[in-house]
Amino acid sequence: MPAVAILLSIFGLYVGWHWKLMHRSWQDVSRVKRLAKGQIPELTKLRSHHTVKAFWFFVAVVVIIVVAVHH
Repeated sequence: MPAVAILLSIFGLYVGWHWKLMHRSWQDVSRVKRLAKGQIPELTKLRSHHTVKAFWFFVAVVVIIVVAVHH
């Protein structure tokens, strides 16, 4: 059981880090758009990458919660 708690903690840290990066990349794109009134492909690509990762982590967390509740 302690191993499961450790693994879930590590997974949570990893998810939190990507959530932070996703949020920061969204802020960066918004800030740059306001300043330059244009699209920066690198920032848009980062925003997309971290948003997709955050979405799949959300799906994984929902699956883990559903499995835990039904056991």
